[in-house]
Amino acid sequence: MSAAFELNYHHPAAHNERVKNLIRKFDIKLQKAQGERQEIIGREDEGEKLCFADEARASDLFLTIQDLSRTLQQLDQLILPEDN
Repeated sequence: MSAAFELNYHHPAAHNERVKNLIRKFDIKLQKAQGERQEIIGREDEGEKLCFADEARASDLFLTIQDLSRTLQQLDQLILPEDN
C-alpha cells in the first residue's frame, strides 16, 4: 500500500465513515430484531397462547437487542473528532 493510501485510510474522516457504516448496519439489525420481538409480544398481548418456540425466540431476541444496543454504544464511542 502506498503512503498516501495509508494516510487517507487512517485519517479521522475516513475512520469515522467506516464506523458510521458499521453503525448503520447494526442499527438495521437492531430495528429488525425489535420489530420481530414486538410482533411476537403483540400476539401474546392480544390473548394468543404462544408456543414454546415463540417464547424462546422472544427471549433470544431480547438478548440480541441488548447485545446490539451495547455494540452500537461502543461503536459510537469510536467516532473521532475531526480536524477542520
